[in-house]
Order: sequence, then structure tokens, then C-alpha cells
Amino acid sequence: MIAKEFMQTFLGSEERFRLQGMFANATCDLPRPWEFNPRTISTALCVVQSQTMSASRYVRNLIFQSYNLGKVSDLVLTFEDVVWKVDTFGAKGSYETTATYRNQLAVTKPEVISGRVVGAGPFVDIDVGQHTTLIKAGDVLHFSDPVVGRAGVLMITNHAGTDEDVGIGFQSAEASFPTTMKYFPKLGNNSTIVTTATPRLRGYVASGYQEGEILTGDIPSTPLFVENLAELPETTIWNLTWDPDTEEYAITRVRNEGTLESAESLDHSVLSR
Repeated sequence: MIAKEFMQTFLGSEERFRLQGMFANATCDLPRPWEFNPRTISTALCVVQSQTMSASRYVRNLIFQSYNLGKVSDLVLTFEDVVWKVDTFGAKGSYETTATYRNQLAVTKPEVISGRVVGAGPFVDIDVGQHTTLIKAGDVLHFSDPVVGRAGVLMITNHAGTDEDVGIGFQSAEASFPTTMKYFPKLGNNSTIVTTATPRLRGYVASGYQEGEILTGDIPSTPLFVENLAELPETTIWNLTWDPDTEEYAITRVRNEGTLESAESLDHSVLSR
């Protein structure tokens, strides 16, 4: 039984379409015609496995806390050029906030008002190594189902007929639309973006920022930490402190989920990663 007959017999239309695309981009040596028999099926399946294997799903919970901080302060967390979280910590007493990241990526058509992402129009889940296209049917924009793209990157093509804003984000349990991490304004018609999606998080103490704000320049302070979330454990605890003598802030990671007294200072070399 050749591949086409196998797919028509045993698979639905969606699965047939996906497999046909995979075989068209096959990296293994397959016989012509592609014959499904005990000698060749393992060779064919290696194509399916290599092309469909998604990055492992994971969650990262970052808990930030303070105790008698000494000064009212805003903790600002950013991805690339978009502000993710802004939380205010009081001068006295205990304060805590949790930021949760899920690595289900999504390509979005961000809704931007006054320089701030407030929602997303069409969006589609995507994995690293896939390619999606923004198209227009009538007056409605939508993204195509992702297909196999280039290994290690995400690819977004605009075939909507006009320049369009696009973004890369991740699915959040706290919102009905993806959280934007990267923002690409005015992607030209028939243009393609090739980009990575490393979840590199930066933490600052700064004032005047809003969640979803698109950063047009650097935040005028040194980041207190820079972390690739993929390299962290599932849950980490971080202490925010302020030294009244030096007027400097620090974010220190707690060892073994301990208390403020058991905090472990981050090595400054983390900022160069």
C-alpha cells in the first residue's frame, strides 16, 4: 500500500494534509513510491516523528515577595519589548505576587491602543519550527494553521494585502488572549519574519510603566535580573529588597523555597547570559 492510499484509508482530511506536507519536506530517504510495509514503515515514521514532535510543555511560576521593604516600589517584568507584569510593593509589611509563564507559544494580531497591547484579534498556537501566514477572507483576518517551517525558529508571513502588526506571545490561564512577548509593527504585505522565541525575562524597579506597554527604548535602570525561563525550575521564589544606605534594590533568589533570611544572592554574571 503506497503512502497516499494509506492516508486516504486510515486518516481524516486534516491528518492527510499535515502528513502530505511532512513527506514533502522529508529528510529521511524514502522509497519511490513510498511503500508502507514492514521494511519501510519505520523509515517513513521517522519523518512523522521528527516533524511533529513539539517542544515539551512546561510551566514556570515565579513568586516575588518582600517584607518591610522600606519604600513603595513598582516591580516591572518585561519580555523583549513588551511589559508583562507591574506590581506595587508597599514600604511596610509582607507583599507577594506570582507570575506564571506557560510555553504554549502563539502568533497574534495585537490590539494596540496608545502604545499598549490591550488584546489580540486573530491568533494561532504555534511551536518552534513552524510557519503560519496571516491572510484575509473578505474583511476578516486570520492565521493559517501552522505548517512545518525552519528548525529552531518561528516564521510569520503576511499575505493580508496590507501592512499589519503581528506579535509572538504565550497562552495564559489568566487571560482570554495570548500575552504578547514580541511586537512587530507594520509587517509588509508578502513579507516574512523569521525569529526566535526564547522566554528571556527581565526584572526592574521602575515607575510609570503599564502592563502591555510597548517599550520604545531601554528602561532607564539596570535590570535586577535576567533569566531564561526555560532554564529555571518549575517554581522559584525571589526576594525584593532595598538598602536605605545605598538606595539600591536587589532581587535575590531563595534557596530551597526558604524565607527572607535564607535568600541566595544572584551572581552578577547572570546579566551577561
